[in-house]
Amino acid sequence: METMDALYGRRSVRKYLPEPVPPEKMRALIEAGCRAASALNAQDVSFAVVTDRDKVSEYGERGKRRTLEERRAAGRMSPYIERILTSERSVIFHRAPALIFLFTSPECYSPVEDASLVAGNIMTAAEDMGLGTCWIGLAQGLNGDPDFRKELDIPEDRTLRATITVGYPEIRETVPKEKKPPVIHGWI
Repeated sequence: METMDALYGRRSVRKYLPEPVPPEKMRALIEAGCRAASALNAQDVSFAVVTDRDKVSEYGERGKRRTLEERRAAGRMSPYIERILTSERSVIFHRAPALIFLFTSPECYSPVEDASLVAGNIMTAAEDMGLGTCWIGLAQGLNGDPDFRKELDIPEDRTLRATITVGYPEIRETVPKEKKPPVIHGWI
């Protein structure tokens, strides 16, 4: 697949086939992520991978619960997000067969930007490999879950920056979604 085809064809996938993603493909995605640019060439994004279906479900429920608690406590709860996080039907990881968590350390100069670049590479590489992905922001509550951190051996100084679902899409969209045209404020 050509790079531009992967960029233009990538979609957030919310329905996955139950087929597991082979370990070599998961490793290839992480390698692609490691090829991303990083501020000051720090290369300070680390990973945790979950391919156990029961754990994917468990972390999804724990992520929903903890994110709900944190957003309520911080007074940052919109009615829309609250409906998602309180619905028993809501499955934030969309029954994906695999997850990739991205973490940064305090030494990372631009942690959000670095993790975002890594996530973008992973999602583009997944498209090239015939896989689907979705960045799940509603999982941020897992960052403060000590059991989650212990189970995945995450050092205390690492901060969860991105959670990406990975799997084979149930439906592959072939028609490009309309995108707003770019807003260019100046061009000298």
